[in-house]
Amino acid sequence: ATANGGTTLKWYASATSGTALATGPTFTTPALTANTTYYIEVIKGTCANAQRVPVTVTVTTTPSVPVVAAPSAVCVGSTAVLTVTSPVTGVTYNWYAASTGGTILGTGTTFTTPALTATATYYAEAAAGTCTSSTRAAVTVNVNSLPADAVVTTNNPSISTGQTATLAATAPAGVTINWYAAATGGIALASGPTFTTPSLTATTTYYVETTNASGCTSQARIPVTITVIGGPVNPNCNAASKQESGIEGICLLCAVQNPGNSIDDNFTNFTTISLPVGVGGSGYQRLIFNNTGSATDSIRLNLETPTGLADVTVLGGIQVKIMNGTSVVKTYNLSSSLLYLQLLSGNKFTATLPATGAFDRVEIRAQGLVSALINLNIYGAEVIYPNPTVAATGKTICAGSATTLSAAANGGTTLRWYSTPTGGTVLQTGENFTTPVLTANTTYYIEVSKGSCANTTRVPVQVTVSSAPTAPVVAAVPAICSGSSAVIPVSNPLAGVNYQWYTTATGGTPVFTGATYTTPALTASTTYYVEAASGTCASATRTPVMVTVNPLPALPVAQVSASTINAGQTAIITATSTDTNVTFNWYTSAVSTTPIYTGPTYVTPPLTVTTTYYLEAKSTTTTCSAPSRVPVTITVNGGGSPNPVPCEAASTQTNGVIGVALLAGVFNPELAIDNDTKTGSSLVMPVGALNASVYQRLGFNNLSSIGDTVRVSLTSPGKLLSVGLLSSIQIGTYNGSTNNNDALAINNPLIHLELLSGNTEALISFVPTKQFDKVEVSLNSGLAGVLNTVDVNYAQRIAAAPEVTASNVTTCINQTATLTVKTPVSGITYKWYNATGTYQTDKDGTSFTTPALTANTKYYVEANTASGCTSYRTPVTITVTPAPAVPVLVSPTINTCSGNTVTLEVSNPVTGVTYKWYNSNGVYQAGKDGATFTILNFTTNTTYTVEAVSSCGTSDRATASITTGTLDKPVVTPASVTIASGSPAVLTATSSTAGAIFKWYDSPVSNTVLFTGVRYVTNPLTNTTSVPITKTYYVTAEVPGGACAASARASVDVTINPQGNTTDVPCEGATVDIKHGVDGVALLTAVFNPELAVDNKAETASSFVMPVGALGASVYQQVGFQGLSNIGDTVRVRVSSPGKLLSLAVLPSIELTTFNGSTSNNDMITASNPILHLELLSDNSGAIFSFVPQKQFDGVELRLRSGL
Repeated sequence: ATANGGTTLKWYASATSGTALATGPTFTTPALTANTTYYIEVIKGTCANAQRVPVTVTVTTTPSVPVVAAPSAVCVGSTAVLTVTSPVTGVTYNWYAASTGGTILGTGTTFTTPALTATATYYAEAAAGTCTSSTRAAVTVNVNSLPADAVVTTNNPSISTGQTATLAATAPAGVTINWYAAATGGIALASGPTFTTPSLTATTTYYVETTNASGCTSQARIPVTITVIGGPVNPNCNAASKQESGIEGICLLCAVQNPGNSIDDNFTNFTTISLPVGVGGSGYQRLIFNNTGSATDSIRLNLETPTGLADVTVLGGIQVKIMNGTSVVKTYNLSSSLLYLQLLSGNKFTATLPATGAFDRVEIRAQGLVSALINLNIYGAEVIYPNPTVAATGKTICAGSATTLSAAANGGTTLRWYSTPTGGTVLQTGENFTTPVLTANTTYYIEVSKGSCANTTRVPVQVTVSSAPTAPVVAAVPAICSGSSAVIPVSNPLAGVNYQWYTTATGGTPVFTGATYTTPALTASTTYYVEAASGTCASATRTPVMVTVNPLPALPVAQVSASTINAGQTAIITATSTDTNVTFNWYTSAVSTTPIYTGPTYVTPPLTVTTTYYLEAKSTTTTCSAPSRVPVTITVNGGGSPNPVPCEAASTQTNGVIGVALLAGVFNPELAIDNDTKTGSSLVMPVGALNASVYQRLGFNNLSSIGDTVRVSLTSPGKLLSVGLLSSIQIGTYNGSTNNNDALAINNPLIHLELLSGNTEALISFVPTKQFDKVEVSLNSGLAGVLNTVDVNYAQRIAAAPEVTASNVTTCINQTATLTVKTPVSGITYKWYNATGTYQTDKDGTSFTTPALTANTKYYVEANTASGCTSYRTPVTITVTPAPAVPVLVSPTINTCSGNTVTLEVSNPVTGVTYKWYNSNGVYQAGKDGATFTILNFTTNTTYTVEAVSSCGTSDRATASITTGTLDKPVVTPASVTIASGSPAVLTATSSTAGAIFKWYDSPVSNTVLFTGVRYVTNPLTNTTSVPITKTYYVTAEVPGGACAASARASVDVTINPQGNTTDVPCEGATVDIKHGVDGVALLTAVFNPELAVDNKAETASSFVMPVGALGASVYQQVGFQGLSNIGDTVRVRVSSPGKLLSLAVLPSIELTTFNGSTSNNDMITASNPILHLELLSDNSGAIFSFVPQKQFDGVELRLRSGL
């Protein structure tokens, strides 16, 4: 305050009294938080005014620091708007460029920055009166950089009127390129590095702009001008009539000059691509044709460079692309050896490029070089159709003859023949042309055209007119084997001379043309004749060539010790031949070249699966082999597959002819897919048509699985089929329209060929290695002597039988077994069946668990395809091992003399069961396990026990009591026998005393011994009465040496049935006993009463006797019918066993084989083979075997083999 009138001022906190706070004109208050009044006392001298002057201090609240919203980033050159969030009424907001001090840039709740070029920070302050916020709020504006301008790589392009152009530009990664029709504003026409314009009829400018990830656009849009040119174009039908051209990359002073000159109607002007030295860009011109060309066409470019073809460096800078639209078909470099370059006048040259695919344009691109200036002149481009394939035949003739020239058109072209390289009159249109009579070398010319366009250059074909050559010289030919071919070469053949081979000295048709002739398979010595021919000129005489043919050895005969064995056993195979001087080779396949053994007797290794070996007889004098190898099959128990169901048949077809063959085709094609095996389509190929084929492709409903079999039935009207006759047929598969490239000729060893119905039908089977849904039958053209027509009856696809992890499974009684498919196939359903063929419902899958089993059984698994077809069923044999039963002893009570050796024996030993023996004290007899137990030098009454032990448990023990005394009676098996009148009886005796011998009698008291030994075969016994009669035989046991008396006699009754009323054998029975006998060494083995097998009585029979234990021996009988059978006839053989010994276990030792005269059909089949139909009588006393041989027969042999 200012004092007046010489007064003094004092400051108080109250209106009256109190202590003075200060004296003077000013007073500084303490810090205040609310409105406060102070008082001034006015004093002059010592006297003060009574009233003090009040001074009120108004206290205002300090405003808060403002909150400013974070701004979005901006691009370089843009402004940003900053905004206070939730401004307070009455508060003023000031904006600064510094955190303290500085000049106010703006006032208000918002502030717009100036245009920014870098990231900047601004500050906001709140003010209320003179009070300001404690600090200023900082806010940063991020400034994003602008993307670089786009770099246009198609500089100054030009096109023909009505075309489109493709523009291209580049930008850094992450930057988007947009194309516009205006320099500013407007909507983007396209985004991306390229932009294809609409069809243009006038020169047009487009603009390209870039945008980065921050949304910032380039500073400017770059213009690209497309020059559109017009005018008359090249009138040639195959010449390019449109063009696109331009410069790409950074290429200063680069230019495409006069782009329309390469397609106009002036053939002397040109387009020039000019590139300075060292530039990094390129210039291009795309020449576009009126029509789309094909892969077989070529493109010819007419070009010029300053150095022509001399400078490889310049040629290396020129690249040519064959294109179809925007797609590149093929890329070439002019320095490539794949191109055909031809120098014209000066530095002009042509470049001819194979198209390799469909095309409609060609691009010529010049690249900048570091060391060379490129000036590439382009005069034009044209399409060149493929030249024909000119046949060599007819091009060399004799003077005074005419000839027919042939050429195969390629790529769908048409051929016209002329006598001049240009102009002239057409002599002939087509692939063949017959000349007039010629006396001198003459050249004709082929014009190649497609539609109304022709190649400008014609193809020359020269006819060489020659004089007749001299007769050829042929060296002597080594002898060959019957059925083989001979190779006959001409000595020193002359170039240009054809050598023709005949079977006659004069006339006839040549069987081969060439300097080396490979004959067909020959069976007799043959003379061939060869003449030399030049064109149609032949030598005056033919040279004879004798081919000596040595005969083949006869087929060998193989004898097998046992054709059916158990797993792990071996078989002995013995070979014999009617020829001397032969060696025997053994193979594991019919076609392998390396024998596994050489010699007459082959012992196989231990076998676990059924195996076939092949026996070859080879002459040691001529080295010729028998006409085929004899298969010998050793069957290992446990195999066999069920019969297949014929499914599925092909249901669609296509067909056609490849090449030129008049009258060739497929007739009645639908009969191959009419589901009737007796009808068929006909594939016809005339004899003499060359390099042609006719095919029919038969389709199935879906794709096969790997392993499926394809089977095709073929017939040929009026012909007996053979491998040689079928050699012109190929079979292959397709997957959709894709060829699996697995076509095989019928004579390929991978093809399984069966000739049926007297060789009138061929059944062809093979297993493709790829999935297929079509099979193609192709009949190829060839020489006379092979098929020229064949009927396709049907095609069938057979699903592959599943393979199981184990085909033999063992489990204990009352337990389950799990069966599993090995390597299951996707899309295949696996169904399981029990031994009776009952489908196991709801058990489909790759594995199957049986119910608890109580007996041996079989299960089967089949593969079911998506089309409902089933494979063969694969069997799985399950052996159920029971808890072993209490052993049954042959003799539980034994009497024998002191000092004898006693043998205890289990009468029913079971494979896989161990028999353990204990003495009377229960002590286990270690090392004595087995079905028999021998006690040496028995002297004291005692007992032994035996128990059966297996993985499924241990039985109770059986007891054997041994007492000193006399020998027990022998045990005779069977205990009684019933036979038919005229048959022998077979009786067998055993004793528990080791070393006992047996003597047989026909009376309880007679001392006349009928036979001494274990097995006694009686003489044939007859009954002439009308009722059965019984004859009793007796047998004693005694120990050699006389220390022990012979036993009492045991008896056995043989009942002999009367002849009675006989039943005739059903029509047609065998009537001739051809032969019978024994192979190998087996005492007491014989065929008794062989005539009873052919006496037309069903009740009488011949008798085969084979002692147990004879190894490698067999007994057989061959009987004959009246006349040959027909294919498909059935053989039925009835056998019986007086002792009721027939069972499935003995079937593998019975074999059946058919004969045609004295020749075996090599179709031996065992009685256990599932192909054979078996009727086994319930009491095991008889069986009937039935099967259908694959060849004609008039005899059948039954053979009984010894066991092991």
